[in-house]
Amino acid sequence: MIVRYLLVASALVLAAAAEAQGARPADAGKGATVPGVRAPVSPKDVDLRRARVVDGFTFAAGGDLFNRTPLSKLGHPELNRMLKLLQDADVAFANHESSAFDLPGPGTVTYGAQNGGGYPRFSMALERDLKAMGIKIVSLANNHAGDWGQEGLTATLASVEAAGLVQAGAGASLSEARKPGVFYSPRGTVALIATASTFNPATVAFDGAGAIKPRPGISVLRVRPVMELTEEQMELMRRVSAAWWNPNAGVRDDAPDAVTVGGATYRAGPGGKLTYLVDKDDRSAILSSITDAKRTYDLVAFSIHAHEVASTGSRSSAAEFLPELFHQAIDAGADIVIRHGPHILGGVEIYKGKPIFYGLSSLFFTFGTPETASDPAYRQRTGFFDNAVSVTEFKNGKPSVVRIYPLVTIIDPTPAFGGSKLATGEDARRILTTIERESAQWGTKIPIENDVGVIRLAP
Repeated sequence: MIVRYLLVASALVLAAAAEAQGARPADAGKGATVPGVRAPVSPKDVDLRRARVVDGFTFAAGGDLFNRTPLSKLGHPELNRMLKLLQDADVAFANHESSAFDLPGPGTVTYGAQNGGGYPRFSMALERDLKAMGIKIVSLANNHAGDWGQEGLTATLASVEAAGLVQAGAGASLSEARKPGVFYSPRGTVALIATASTFNPATVAFDGAGAIKPRPGISVLRVRPVMELTEEQMELMRRVSAAWWNPNAGVRDDAPDAVTVGGATYRAGPGGKLTYLVDKDDRSAILSSITDAKRTYDLVAFSIHAHEVASTGSRSSAAEFLPELFHQAIDAGADIVIRHGPHILGGVEIYKGKPIFYGLSSLFFTFGTPETASDPAYRQRTGFFDNAVSVTEFKNGKPSVVRIYPLVTIIDPTPAFGGSKLATGEDARRILTTIERESAQWGTKIPIENDVGVIRLAP
């Protein structure tokens, strides 16, 4: 009897969650099944290769959110056309690269002693506007999550929930941060697993131990750079290591003659090659979270905030550990993979029929002033103001077509500065050509149809 009551209670909790997101049908109280709510199924019954969303389901993905003011009610026609992409999608994702609460904030919240490069903060009005603009699910795992300390992060979690957004990547403990954020839709449930390899060390979540309480924070994938140096350079580094206060601290699985100084490892080689050591426990836990989510929910997305780049290639090139991780994520059950963080366009890889987006730049980006942002030389040098949104459509449990909509940052009028509009003509060709150039290493071709990049996938 007790077990029966627990099962009924669990079903009611899931139904309430669906209803809070507007997913519950009008007749749900008359015996109908609540769409998108599934009981966990056993591993043998799950095909990790396929999503279980309905045909025509669309997943829109944008990059980083870095704006200052609400945009949806400005009446800007070009902005509204772009927002319709998000609003029309079954689910729309972006990286929430900011804290969120109104000042003075709760308790004694203040600037953290460390930050991820500043102290961005969304007002509650802006937070609610993100929902109005069509964004439904966000990652909080990034280098700005702890800019306002633990109280600021806890307040942000409350603000995101109050605004009706679903988040993943942060929580009251490490276990919570690694859990999926789940968006309930009548056409399928979407789970997001989010983490960061680029992060403020003070924001790492902790589960607690014995009498030690859990620590709020984010899910992280710890990586350590490994640089190859010539033998002559290594000799100098060995001398530095010998004088270092804690030589070779934390070295694992390195060559016997490797040395670690200042958080980076150096080993002998031809020189100039940069690789990364990846924490095996973090990686295993993240991949397990993906598989667990796929066993329960209809579609699984994986996102990572990763600034790390390769030693060769463009400024947006992904560090060598990322493609391997992304393939492992898809093998574990992810249907879409998104890298964010560099604020610059990256390529697209199709792995086993599923898209990997190596960089969509920023969905909204209020950086500097309209005057600096309108400087052609500055725009070209930084690449900050060329962006993209991808919309992936599913059929028979597989992505069937990926459409990449090129965006440019709005400069005028000033209230809309930092918003995005659909790029056309030469702007569209420039952005889509950049993405295709970055995709060449994976053999991805991106034909342009009416200023939109279209990748049609085999059924």
